[in-house]
Formats: sequence, C-alpha cells, structure tokens
Amino acid sequence: SAPSAASRGFVLQNAGDSHVSGYEIEARRSFEAGPGVLSVSAALSGQRGEFEEGASALVDTNGDGIPDVLDLEGNDVPRLRDYQLTFNVAYSFPIAGNLRGFVSGSYQRAEGGFETPANDREYEAYQLFDARVGLRTENLRFSVFGRNLGDEEYIVNILSANEYYNQPKVIGVELTLDF
Repeated sequence: SAPSAASRGFVLQNAGDSHVSGYEIEARRSFEAGPGVLSVSAALSGQRGEFEEGASALVDTNGDGIPDVLDLEGNDVPRLRDYQLTFNVAYSFPIAGNLRGFVSGSYQRAEGGFETPANDREYEAYQLFDARVGLRTENLRFSVFGRNLGDEEYIVNILSANEYYNQPKVIGVELTLDF
C-alpha cells in the first residue's frame, strides 16, 4: 500500500494477525434440449475477515501526508466480498456435419467489503453481463462476443491517489484455428 497520497513509494506491510473465512457453492447441469445441449451453472461465494488485537498499519488517517500508526483491531480485512454470484448458460447445437453453433451468456454480481484496512471506503459493487455467439468445428472456432454489455464502471483498486477502473464494454470478433 501507499502510506499516504504524498508518498513516493509503496510499503509492503504485515498488519499482524487476522482471521479470514469463506464459502463457495457451485452447481452445474447439462442436458439435451431440442437438437442441442444446454449447460447451466451457478456459483455463490463470500468471505469475511477481521483483524485481531495488535494488528496495525501505516496509514495517513488525517490527510496531512504523514503516515500514522492505525490500530486495525476489529476492522474488516479489506477486499473481501460479502458475496459474489455468477450465473452462466450455454447452448450448443448441430448445424451440418461437424459444424456446430453456440450461444452463451453470463451474469456476475459482487457486493460488500471495504477497499482499505481503515474501512473508510466501501469496496464498489458491480454487475456484469457477457454474451457470445458463434460457430465451431473440430479445428476452427469463430465467434462474436460482448463483455460488460451494460458498460458498468467501477473502481477495481485504489493505490495512493490512483484509481484503477474495470474494462469498459468490449464488442469483438474472435477466430481460433487449431493445427
């Protein structure tokens, strides 16, 4: 981390003892639907963590550019999501010979947590929609895809005074040849 916005460098800090726990649940199912195969999956995960007695970090708590020793006891461990949800669906179907068509989509959502050990900035929530449609054979795959179709914008990380954002909406074409 950067101990202050005016800092010229970064500090790797071991804040002390903490405990972190989490869970992950996933379900998948594929079945025949019409002439093709429909695959569905869903996953839910989450994490919780707390700093224990004696945990501290150098952080500029009052904005004067000078790092202070911040007592972290009882604070949530940063960058842990209360929950993350993912849902995927894909349908693959025959067209002619070994040529198959496919269409897929996914939804992702995450909420909760804090950006910093001081717990003074909440970790931004997000929800993303992705989709792909294409054709494939044993050696070729051609598709048109869209990522972050809702053009959701959120901060992925903050280091010092620098904010790093997620990738905006992307529409593309992909061709893969296997030799």
